[in-house]
Amino acid sequence: MRELWATGWIHNKIRVIVSSFAVKMLLIPWKWGMKYFWDTLLDADLESDILGWQYISGCLPDGHKLERLDDPAIQGAKFDPEGEYVRQWLPELARMPAEWIHHPWNAPLTMLRASGVELGQNYPKPIIDIDLAREQLTEAIFKMWENEAAAKGSGSEERHEVVDDSENLAIPKVYLKDKAPRATSSSNDQKVPTLNPRSDPPNRKRLKCTAQVEQKQDNSQNLSKDTGVSGIDQEVSSTAESSCKRQSSSTYSFSVPEQCSSSSNMKCSWQDQLEMEQSSSKDGAMGG
Repeated sequence: MRELWATGWIHNKIRVIVSSFAVKMLLIPWKWGMKYFWDTLLDADLESDILGWQYISGCLPDGHKLERLDDPAIQGAKFDPEGEYVRQWLPELARMPAEWIHHPWNAPLTMLRASGVELGQNYPKPIIDIDLAREQLTEAIFKMWENEAAAKGSGSEERHEVVDDSENLAIPKVYLKDKAPRATSSSNDQKVPTLNPRSDPPNRKRLKCTAQVEQKQDNSQNLSKDTGVSGIDQEVSSTAESSCKRQSSSTYSFSVPEQCSSSSNMKCSWQDQLEMEQSSSKDGAMGG
């Protein structure tokens, strides 16, 4: 127990001896020892801790027998014959010979004095005798069996378990409600950003463009019916218009202003008029 308190670990065989001493010799509930191991062991495992104490106490079908009681002195002499483990953690027994180190209370008085051991002073006396512990364990087991038989006898006449198949009860069903999953930090990072509801979505713009194109096609078809323009000319004009639109939409393209185009037309008409006058004057001179 000193090693357990100092290091938080004890050998598996020491754990068996401690649990057997607590449950079988001191008649302490196994849950008390399990809680103490859980608080002190660094490698404490809840399942192993519970099953280990139940195994030693005899609660499991394949565990120790209820009447089994392991003597700590015999176990110590078997697994630590030279007493090195005892001398390490019980320095008050360091000078005791290996013959008496596991049960110093049975050593002669002269041996105790030579080893510097004073029972009840620097080393405690046994808290319980092994024979008395065995008698108390046997009494506790018989008392437990008597109480169990009395409980079965009192409840056997009143309790009769019968399976009733007269009513067919429906099995309850569980209906899960559709709930939107809660967003977590990881899912937020993977979400696609939504569009601003105030701005027009691209689908709406696409619909507008298609509507305008269809309207222009209808107008061109009506114009061709009225003027008699062929479909090839319409396609050429539509491609020309689309190319002009692409050039005007580009940032690097430019277009000729309407004023410049009108002035060029005026210039062309003035030159034609001047050439016509010159040709008429030449014709008059030749006729004269």
